[in-house]
Formats: sequence, C-alpha cells, structure tokens
Amino acid sequence: MNKSDKRKVDSLLPALKFLADDSPEVKKALLSQFTGLVSMISENFGEMGYQSICGTIFPLFDKLLYDPREDVRDKAIQVVAELRTVVKEDYKEHIMRLTLGMAHDENDKFRETAVKLLN
Repeated sequence: MNKSDKRKVDSLLPALKFLADDSPEVKKALLSQFTGLVSMISENFGEMGYQSICGTIFPLFDKLLYDPREDVRDKAIQVVAELRTVVKEDYKEHIMRLTLGMAHDENDKFRETAVKLLN
C-alpha cells in the first residue's frame, strides 16, 4: 500500500468509530457495511489495508456485541457470521475469544448473544 492509499484508508477509520457511537439505526447500518468493506479494502489495498480495517472494526464489534439494544447485538451477530467467510484465521480466533468472553459474562443477555454467535 502506498502513502496515498494509506491516507485513504486511515481517513475512513475514525469515521467508523464515530458512527459506532451513534443511534441504534446508524449502528445497524454501519454493521451492514463491514463485510463488504473488509473485502473491498483487502482487494484494493492489500495486506496492510486488511490489517488496518480489521484492526479497527474488531474492537467495534467488541463494543457493539455488548450494546444495550438487542436489535444492535443481533445485527452484530449476523455480521460476525458473515465475516467468518472473508477474514483470515487470526481474526477468526479473535471472534472465538470474544464469544467465549461473552459466554462467561454475568449478564444473561450477553451469554445469550454468545450462544447465538456459536450457532
């Protein structure tokens, strides 16, 4: 990835973090873009682009899977399942660690989310 490409990708990433803190509707719309975004950036910006985008969206998943709204959590679950088809092994392991953490949470809602992720 050249410097111009890196600037393009890097300028996008803070916007994703900002949108992840918006309304539930915006969060769900953002989530629906993740799979295509990972694929597009991987194809157009190579390994560094892939690492940058995954390094940004996976911490957002950590947050959105624990969202107080069930509809946001359900959308995040759906997208995690889709992402399993486009991410490499290291991020699949991240998904499993995240799921196991939720499975051991004290909150029943988050344990239910983990069960949905495992299915």
